[in-house]
Amino acid sequence: MSHTDAVAVLAVPFPGRDASPFAGADVCAEAGLKLRPGGRTVMFAGDVWHFADVEGLPVQMQDTVTRLDFTTIGDPRWRLAAKEYLFARLAPAHPQVAVLPRAYRVPLTLWSCSKRFAEARGLFGVSLRERVRAGRRRCS
Repeated sequence: MSHTDAVAVLAVPFPGRDASPFAGADVCAEAGLKLRPGGRTVMFAGDVWHFADVEGLPVQMQDTVTRLDFTTIGDPRWRLAAKEYLFARLAPAHPQVAVLPRAYRVPLTLWSCSKRFAEARGLFGVSLRERVRAGRRRCS
């Protein structure tokens, strides 16, 4: 297998998989986050998760912490991977997560979730091909 073939294989993280096991899930309900009366929940399918209506958030928690914009991850496959990862970290007791032998067992706070999202956005936001090109430029 050539280097180009390896990049092509790595760029397809979910061959043959169309839907997430979390499709249709209410993120707030699964994570045990209570909403203010009349507040809007966060659905897994949404590309922007906004937790502003979660009850009891600290006053100093800014919109940049409560709003996770997955559209900043261009490739829909990596966007799905980031959403699944953050869902699993917020709701480790979910039946699809709890059975995983090495899954985290303690749910993240929204502060921590925001930080993990920033890391995922940095990791998945740049395509693998772009990283390989950048690496080749540095080596030449």
